[in-house]
Amino acid sequence: MNKIGIRAHDIGKFNPQDLADKVKAYGFDGVQLVFKKALIDPVDTNDLSIIKSAFADLKIMMLGAYFNPVHPKYDQVVQGISYFNEMLSIANEIGASYVGSETGSLMGSPWGYVKENHSLTTLKQVTLVFRELVAKAKLHHSCVAIEGAYNHVACDPERIKYIVDQINSPYLKVTIDLFNFLNLDNYKQRMTIFEDSLRLLKNDIVIFHF
Repeated sequence: MNKIGIRAHDIGKFNPQDLADKVKAYGFDGVQLVFKKALIDPVDTNDLSIIKSAFADLKIMMLGAYFNPVHPKYDQVVQGISYFNEMLSIANEIGASYVGSETGSLMGSPWGYVKENHSLTTLKQVTLVFRELVAKAKLHHSCVAIEGAYNHVACDPERIKYIVDQINSPYLKVTIDLFNFLNLDNYKQRMTIFEDSLRLLKNDIVIFHF
């Protein structure tokens, strides 16, 4: 049965219990949770009792650990990988189904469009980063969820499919946000793009963003 969740930070920034109470009051089944955006205080990953208690009867559908795997400043990539691995290490303990990210941009920050984003070389670079993260996910009994966007490296369903096929692991899944794939040239083909997503990735899609 499908469940409907919300990005927790779209509700606001609260302590864990107040946040969970508000999510339930709105009638959602769960959340996509980004600690830094949704919680007032930093989370101590060595003591997750407060998080576990607050979300005991509310599903954490995804831990957001979005980072830019091809940032031109390598220290930013290292920091992003480190944080993503930290989220993988706690996801199972707090009942989070997936740890998610997009595929980034060579522009750095913001993650805007540059033509090199869509090259095979850059796609292979992103695949290498996520291959290592998926291996860590397996060790922690967690799953990675990747999300495409036109301005980023995985700019269409075919490139997401490339990453999925190259890594070939049950610990890698997909988030589909149709709006992210659209631009001024292709928006009239939005249903075709959505149908392509379903056709290519139907066995791997775990979250839809609307």
